[in-house]
Amino acid sequence: MKCPVCGKENSDNARKCYNCGQELKANEEIGNENDGLHERYISQITKESIKEYIETGKIANEKYYQRGILYDMDKTQIDDALKNIEDCIKRFNNFMNSEMEKSLTFSVEVDKVIDKFSDEADELSNECENLNEVLDDESLTHEESDRILKKMTENLEKLKQWDSLYETETLKVLCENYISLHQIKEKENFLVGCVEKYCETGEFPDISTEIKTQFNGIENKYKVLKEKVKKFEEMVALECNESKDFMYNFEIGVALNDYGIRMGIPGKLASEIMYSYRKRSGVEARVDKEMLDEKEKPVLEKISTLGLPQKTVKVLEQEIQFDSTYFISEYVENKAEIIVEDCAITDEMINSIRKSSGNKFYAIVNILEHFYESSCNAISNLEESLGLSKNKELYEDINDFIEEKIEEITAAGETFQTLDTNLNLEKQYRELRRATRGRWQGGGFGVQGAVKGAIEAGIMNAVSDTAHVAVNSFADGWSDAKNKEEKNKIIREIYSDMPEKSRDALECIANIIIETLEEEYPDCIWTLDREKTTKTLIDLEHEEEKTKYSIELLKLYPFNKDIYLEIMKWIDAQKIKESGLLETAELFGINLVKVVQEEIELHFTRVSISQETVKWLNAYMEIEDEEQEKEKVENQLKSYLEDIERRDRAVYKEQIALITDNAIDSFAIHWKKYLVLSIDEADKMIKESTTDIKKELYIQRLRCLYNYVDAPLRVVITDSLKEYGNSKVEELISKVNLEDCYSLKFIKEKIEKIIDEYGLDKDTYDKFKEVVNKKLNEDILIVKEIEDIEKIENRIITIEKNLGLDLNGWKLEINRKKRIVYDALTDYTWGMQRKSIIYKADEGKEYATIDEVEEKKNCLNKIQDIYYQCKVNDENSITEAVKNIEPLCKESGLGVNILRELESRLKFIDLKERTVLGKEYSTREEAAAERRKVVGNKKYATEAEAENAKEQLRKEQELSESERRELVQIESRESSIIEILRKIKLKNFKSNNAKQREKYYENLILRNYNELKSRNVESRYVAAKVRGTIALIIGIFLTVVGIAPFFSMGWIAKIIIVCIVCYPYGIFVDNRDSWRGLKKDIETKRAIEAVFNIKDGKIYVK
Repeated sequence: MKCPVCGKENSDNARKCYNCGQELKANEEIGNENDGLHERYISQITKESIKEYIETGKIANEKYYQRGILYDMDKTQIDDALKNIEDCIKRFNNFMNSEMEKSLTFSVEVDKVIDKFSDEADELSNECENLNEVLDDESLTHEESDRILKKMTENLEKLKQWDSLYETETLKVLCENYISLHQIKEKENFLVGCVEKYCETGEFPDISTEIKTQFNGIENKYKVLKEKVKKFEEMVALECNESKDFMYNFEIGVALNDYGIRMGIPGKLASEIMYSYRKRSGVEARVDKEMLDEKEKPVLEKISTLGLPQKTVKVLEQEIQFDSTYFISEYVENKAEIIVEDCAITDEMINSIRKSSGNKFYAIVNILEHFYESSCNAISNLEESLGLSKNKELYEDINDFIEEKIEEITAAGETFQTLDTNLNLEKQYRELRRATRGRWQGGGFGVQGAVKGAIEAGIMNAVSDTAHVAVNSFADGWSDAKNKEEKNKIIREIYSDMPEKSRDALECIANIIIETLEEEYPDCIWTLDREKTTKTLIDLEHEEEKTKYSIELLKLYPFNKDIYLEIMKWIDAQKIKESGLLETAELFGINLVKVVQEEIELHFTRVSISQETVKWLNAYMEIEDEEQEKEKVENQLKSYLEDIERRDRAVYKEQIALITDNAIDSFAIHWKKYLVLSIDEADKMIKESTTDIKKELYIQRLRCLYNYVDAPLRVVITDSLKEYGNSKVEELISKVNLEDCYSLKFIKEKIEKIIDEYGLDKDTYDKFKEVVNKKLNEDILIVKEIEDIEKIENRIITIEKNLGLDLNGWKLEINRKKRIVYDALTDYTWGMQRKSIIYKADEGKEYATIDEVEEKKNCLNKIQDIYYQCKVNDENSITEAVKNIEPLCKESGLGVNILRELESRLKFIDLKERTVLGKEYSTREEAAAERRKVVGNKKYATEAEAENAKEQLRKEQELSESERRELVQIESRESSIIEILRKIKLKNFKSNNAKQREKYYENLILRNYNELKSRNVESRYVAAKVRGTIALIIGIFLTVVGIAPFFSMGWIAKIIIVCIVCYPYGIFVDNRDSWRGLKKDIETKRAIEAVFNIKDGKIYVK
């Protein structure tokens, strides 16, 4: 601090000014305002300039001058401050460069860098304090004091700079910038990675040109690092060899690690080098093997006494020895299974609990104790027989199971206490309610009334007491039964899952023991070396020494069926049975025949089979002795091929070719049999199938098989295809339709294609020609109209053009047909009212020229038009038509049949006019006079009488229609036939139709009433109600009595009780349904009697 009198600088801790002796006060009290501003700005400049340095690599002074005015700092002061910052950064970088030069792997620990600069600052601060103490010495001269003060001032200035520049965060930023700028981490990762690679392989990797270019000068550093590592390993080798192992001497291990650190190797890397050398030198494996041998010795001795098999088998002409280690797993699994079967809780034990009449808790506990002791003893004996120490894991599931059941039993005991307490409270409540019930009091007028009232009250109190006792007894029995059932339910929940859970607790024994042997005693049990097995499999596939690698695989993994399959792939199918593979597989519980069968089935699930599949089929047919099993595989192959055939015919053809080319020996014989049967099936299905899709499928099959069968079968296929082709031609010929000329062309082309496709005879096409000519003949024979003739003529021209047939004969016949005229005939019969149907005569008349034909047809058409316009029931119209038709008939000689019909119709009309009530009169006038005397079907004496009869008939018809409408209204408004009949009778209808309807309703009601009366419904209703009531009372009584024994007795007794109780309820239900039906009948009968009086079979309205 500055002296306020002379202005000299003093230490912050000085009590007096060394120059003038003035007493100094603390900075906090007199702090200089300008100094505080300067310090804040310098701190700000420090942070900004370091950030600028990191971003650009330099510091620009100009940007700080303008703002310095605000902090009362000139350019010189700012330059000094920035120069100090640059010096500090340079000093930091020089320190980092020095450290990187020393480090073998460019390792940087930021915290140590920060600690380094913090330590320097502390040293500088301590030096200032020491100098200040020296200043207190009064014997110092002025020159010495100035020199010390100057030194203190310099140190204090450094401390001010360092306080802001060498803060923890600032140092971290500078470190990170340095590490990033000089790729320190990348270099370190590369060098450490090289050392780690050396630890793994024992060789240092070479530096690539890319690395040399990326990390300038790293090659020299790498060379030094390798030398140091080699030298360090030499030191490690002295303490890690056949006689020494630093792993078992902690001090030696620590000393070696420290030695590596002193050499410049990071501590973690030094440890890694030590342990990798121990592993590469074989010391680790040797020590581990010695320890393992010592550990396994008692177990091997025990296993040798178990009598496990040691088998020697001959495979591919070489012997393989399988010692007892291959069979120890099977031994353990068998023993564990015996323990499960002997010790697990059985259903018989649970049944004994159900049947027990004593305390079921004791029975459950006894069974659990027996299970625990027997299972623990059995497991302990098994461990002892194998020489294993006790393994807690084997007993954990058993203990958990026992503890779970003990907790359930404890909880059940507490629940039982609660149930018993609640039961007693319920019984006490019912007794209290009976004791405090209301009492009946007697009463009456006079002595006699009083006595009577007292007697009645006594009876009522007795009945009430009996009822309460009965109800309480029933309720107590119900509560006891319910309480007992609740307890039984809880007990059942405890013991019901005991068999299953006890077995679960023992199921893990084999796995735990086998895992223990594999992990802790690997030489005592066969274990799978997956890496070696995989490598040997690859060698078997790619190397030529198949036998060598096959034997090696069987030793490595004889339990795996896939190993046998891989070996079988390179063995000829004929030699598999004699190779010894089947016997070896059987030794390890593998049915190799079944395995091959499963492999074939797996192949059949794929989209297509391969040459490998055929090889498995060849092998299977050689090693399988059972013909029935072979047939199963044949059927699977057949199903597979049929499925492929339906999905993709091209793939099917490929599969047939593949199998035919690769089938050998036994399978080749079976394959030929399949081909024969397949051809026979196809031939049969082509003949029997009703759909073209199925037929086409089998046709394609025959064509596919044709190239893979011998000559006799090819003849069969050819005959079958020809037969099918002929049937297709016949089918097409049957579809010939001359009206559709384009379809004829299609049929022709189709037939020609079929002839070529199926190799049919060339004269097959002649059948088609014959059918065309035959159908033309049929059409020409029946054609009569010129329009139809012209159609046929055009058809002949089109057919001739499209089919290339010679149809000149038919053209001549068509020309002749054009010159024929067919007369018109009718279907008229005597007395027919409708117009007749006109049709052409079967035979026509041929004329010389077409003009003559046209003339005749015009006359005939005129005759027909006249007929169609004629009203065939009108005499005048018919007469006019006859008059017009006669000259045309004479002119053309046609239409005579129509003329005769009209003449006949005139005769019929005349006869009809002269007939009255079936009597024919000589003249129409006479018949008309008689007709005026007829009304309906009755003839009167005079015309006046006939007129009166007509008037009377008209009135009756009007009355009948009026009453019919009223009847319809009544029937639509009323739904009851009783009410309908009542209203009909009140209306007193007169018409016959209304009387008939009234009679209809009377008959309905009479029939219904007489039936109800004969059934005596009232008496039956009363009887049903009495029987039902009695049955209901009995049912209620039996229910009350039977509840208690129902809940306390066995199932048979429960069924008997239910049957007894339900019987009266059944009687009640039947009678209830009966009286409900009878009640409706009674209501109907009473409704009839309320409206009508019925006497002597007649109904009268009341």
